[in-house]
Amino acid sequence: MADLFTVAQAQSSSILEVRKIVAGDTFHSWKVQISGSDGQEYRTRIKTLDGDASLDDIKGAAMAHLTGSEQYYVKPTAVSSSATAKFTDNIGDKLG
Repeated sequence: MADLFTVAQAQSSSILEVRKIVAGDTFHSWKVQISGSDGQEYRTRIKTLDGDASLDDIKGAAMAHLTGSEQYYVKPTAVSSSATAKFTDNIGDKLG
């Protein structure tokens, strides 16, 4: 993404998927897929939250990714991991 989102643009973006990433028995990160208000899809890993983060915490971190200078996707290192879909009832929720 060349340009950062304004707060209004980020708030109009929607969650497509939230996955909790666990490596072995240890929480690793949240993987969030976002439908940007610009029509593009974005993926980001949130490593700043713990494994019991709320949906509002995840939305706030996603807002920071869209409006801040953080990278959108960090390629994971090869580990044995599992992913579980979370907050599936909230697909399509606006971030703001």
